[in-house]
Amino acid sequence: MISKGALLACATLVFQVVHGQDVDVPLNSVVLSTPRTTVLYRGIENPLMVAIPGVPCDSLRVRFSAGRVEGRGCSYTIIPGVERRLTVHVEWTDNVGSVQVVQYEVRVKEIPLPEPYFAGNGADDDSLSTKAAKAAIGVIARVEGFDLKVPVTGYRLILERACELIFDGWSTEAKLSDDMRAALQACSPGDRLRIEEIRAKYPSGSQVDLDDLRFLLY
Repeated sequence: MISKGALLACATLVFQVVHGQDVDVPLNSVVLSTPRTTVLYRGIENPLMVAIPGVPCDSLRVRFSAGRVEGRGCSYTIIPGVERRLTVHVEWTDNVGSVQVVQYEVRVKEIPLPEPYFAGNGADDDSLSTKAAKAAIGVIARVEGFDLKVPVTGYRLILERACELIFDGWSTEAKLSDDMRAALQACSPGDRLRIEEIRAKYPSGSQVDLDDLRFLLY
């Protein structure tokens, strides 16, 4: 879940509101803000703030075209589904009894591609100690800027020594398989470790292929 504290750093977007019937009424402003500008992310909780300058939060009537929504007034949490866009509909009654209306479309996207890590090292690292390799538990996936778990659902682990294959095995979960652990316990400096065909599962349920990990052991 994205931390509610992220709202302190949210980007604010200002849109003009048109009167439901009378365009001669002076325009007001609606402030719609999320921690990540105009994008909501599929399958996770997205905090969303809706505010009208000069209008109390409890006077706002807010509807969403899709998603699972909690909240009222100015503060909401929404979990979008499969839709690519979501409409936010805001109404309120002004001080002369006229209804003001605004609608705004927000894009819905998958979270950014997770990054895989093994023994604390990622795709930008090219070496790994044999001690760390032997102590490793499995492969994890992280999404920078998001406080959420993206479970790894499988990968292939390959060990080479002097250009010869000494182990090639699969795991169907994040943890190392028993034969992977046994192979890593016998690894030596100079061996090459490759972790390929890494798969992870988005919160929305879809599967994604991650970058390979390649290390020279020392």
